[in-house]
Amino acid sequence: MTIQVAIVGIDGSGKSTLAASLAAVIAAERGLVAGSAVADELWIRSPDIDLAGPGFHPHGYAVAARLNRLFRRLSRLVVEHKALYPAAKVFQMLLQDNAAVKLSKKYHVDVMVSDGNLLLSGAGRASNYRGPADDPPSVDDIDHAFQHLLQGTRLGPESRRHLPNLATAEALAVTARVARWQGVWIPDQAVFLDLTPDAAVDRVTARGAKVDRHENPADLAAARDGYKRVLDVMRRNKGPASVHVIEVGSMRPGAVLAAAAQALA
Repeated sequence: MTIQVAIVGIDGSGKSTLAASLAAVIAAERGLVAGSAVADELWIRSPDIDLAGPGFHPHGYAVAARLNRLFRRLSRLVVEHKALYPAAKVFQMLLQDNAAVKLSKKYHVDVMVSDGNLLLSGAGRASNYRGPADDPPSVDDIDHAFQHLLQGTRLGPESRRHLPNLATAEALAVTARVARWQGVWIPDQAVFLDLTPDAAVDRVTARGAKVDRHENPADLAAARDGYKRVLDVMRRNKGPASVHVIEVGSMRPGAVLAAAAQALA
């Protein structure tokens, strides 16, 4: 059975860098088959050789993996569009999570490391897309929303009042259940790369690329708070030991990698 690990954190925290390298370290040092779902690439590695990756997949690939690449590019094209981007990004994350599960089964993966997760990342960033964050959802509200999306349980009007519009997420969740997609789930383990908003802005600016409209201190602070509430929900559902928090502000990538590998050992 595959252990699904999600790397989460605000922009600039180093999620993509860690997710790709952590799977390689797990395979090499622990002698396991490990996979990574990062950006539009999915890799499967054994201790000795790469088993699958972009352009080679001897035991087959997942349609969701190909669609994930397409929708990730689409989401980048509409990143500045307040209405289109959330829907495109949610669907892309659904495809990524579905592909991670499908390839984990196909290649008998022991540990799959993903850059983000549909439920955790969507709920963590939701405040950036629902207007002012002066009345954010509580841990209970988020937990109720998760159970609604996962199991189809009723979501009361009081919780809905605090949550963003779930129409897109609800439609995808119902479709996933009917079509037996495996893209809506809570991971077994989460690694939260904690970073202050000011430090995150410095890192994002240092990249030299275009800065997205939500990559500002206020929105990053709201997302950071959102992630902390989401991780409390995960602790409820998966247990206290399922969440690992790494304060990455003063750490170099190698130190973050070592800390994450140790946390998951």
